[in-house]
Amino acid sequence: TGNMKFYTGTGNAAPTEKMRIASSGDVSFYEDVGTNVKMFWDASGESLSIGTTGSSTDRRFQISSTGPQTATTQYGIVANPTMSNDVTGSIYNIYSQANVASGASLTNLYSVYIGASGLNSSTVTNVYGLYQAASSEKNYFAGNVGIGTDDPGFKLDVRHAGDSVIQTRTTANSSGNDAYFRAALAGASAGD
Repeated sequence: TGNMKFYTGTGNAAPTEKMRIASSGDVSFYEDVGTNVKMFWDASGESLSIGTTGSSTDRRFQISSTGPQTATTQYGIVANPTMSNDVTGSIYNIYSQANVASGASLTNLYSVYIGASGLNSSTVTNVYGLYQAASSEKNYFAGNVGIGTDDPGFKLDVRHAGDSVIQTRTTANSSGNDAYFRAALAGASAGD
């Protein structure tokens, strides 16, 4: 019913705790001085947290099969870091940079690839590949952006088999007579 603790040390220094297995099945991994938990396996929650003390409010990175979740929301991977307040440059919540070994020959390299969702005959009202909730945040792309094409030749390259290619309109007017611009295969039209 007790905990199993693992200590290591070098020379004449007192051994420090490096790992602990609790009777509940939780597993804690400590940093080199054996003071703070830096990786935590939550057995009942079936989740692995890295850079955390195991609390729900101090999480750096978490891979989870069941939590954190509510009755209506479940997460696969959670990156919800508590950032230090002494950073004066930049903070990257998620950073991805692929480094290919010299001499490799590749067809495609994806820094981030979002595959098609496996719905398995489930009913899902909205399926989002990428969703940003904050309207005040910016998005930056240094290269070309393609919609409907994986080989964009322009800064914004939109391709579609139907008549309407791209449309912009305001949603500020509740009368339904919103101004819009629509570019189509046969030309362009504007209405208000």
